[in-house]
Order: sequence, then structure tokens, then C-alpha cells
Amino acid sequence: MQTKIFFIMLLGLFISSVMSAQSISGSDILCSGTYSFTASSFPSGYYWGATSNLSWSSSTTNPFYVTVNGSGAGSIFLYSGSSGNPITTKNVWIGTPSIYISGPSSTSVNYTVYFYANQTSSYNMGITGYQWQIQPTPSYFYNGGSYVSAEFSSVNTYRVSVRA
Repeated sequence: MQTKIFFIMLLGLFISSVMSAQSISGSDILCSGTYSFTASSFPSGYYWGATSNLSWSSSTTNPFYVTVNGSGAGSIFLYSGSSGNPITTKNVWIGTPSIYISGPSSTSVNYTVYFYANQTSSYNMGITGYQWQIQPTPSYFYNGGSYVSAEFSSVNTYRVSVRA
């Protein structure tokens, strides 16, 4: 009798570990339109949710379809039962990437300065490259991808811009 109880306890641990190993597949970046997300398993009692910048019509079907209605960081949630706590979350970026430039607002002539493109969120925005421009053209310019270094040989007002 004790062996059977032990076996049932192990089975319970196995089932709970399988439930916690859920994953959500689907796009990390949502521009506009409708996208589908699929749970690795979707037994009875599971349901979906999402942040307010996404809308959906059914939370009890797999795959789960969402429509973009905002921008910025967002999340897709998978719940089990009525606990109110998601068992897994998929973070997404919605819309155009959002970045800002950090670096000095002034410098000395013939001194190397660095400017950096920084994402406004830790979510994956899908940025695959940067296009830098400094006007008027500096005497030295190096494009390092998410940063540039430059030297200016004369006193002037320069404009630094980046496109992700």
C-alpha cells in the first residue's frame, strides 16, 4: 500500500512539472494586424490573456489569435484554472521600435566621442541594424552598429540621428 502511495506522489510531481514547462510559440514582434500564438499543450481548464494593447475574441482556443490595437511592450499569458496567475508568459514588442541616443551634448575639437542607440524597453524589438547620420559630416566617423564614434575638427553645431 505504501508503494502505491509513493508512486501516486511521484506521478503528481511529474504532472506538475509538465504543467510548469509550458511554452508559447508565436512572433516576438507584432506590427499590425492579427497574429496567432500556440501553447505547447492546452488541456481542459487552460485559458489565454494578453495586455491591453492587444485584443482577442476567444480565450479558450488553441491557437490564440490577437489583433494589434496599440504599441509598445506587450505580453501573452497562459493560465491554468482560475488561480489568476499565469503559468507562462510570452513578451512581445508591438509596433515601431523605440530608441533614444545617449552621448555628450558638447565636446572639444579633435576629441573622440561616442553616441549610443538605446532601446526604451528590455523587450525584443526586432532591431537588426542601425543607420547613423551626423550632419555636417565629422572629420572622423566610425559606425559600430548600436554606437558610433566621431571626431569634429571645427567648432560647429552638429546633428546626430539614428534609424533602427
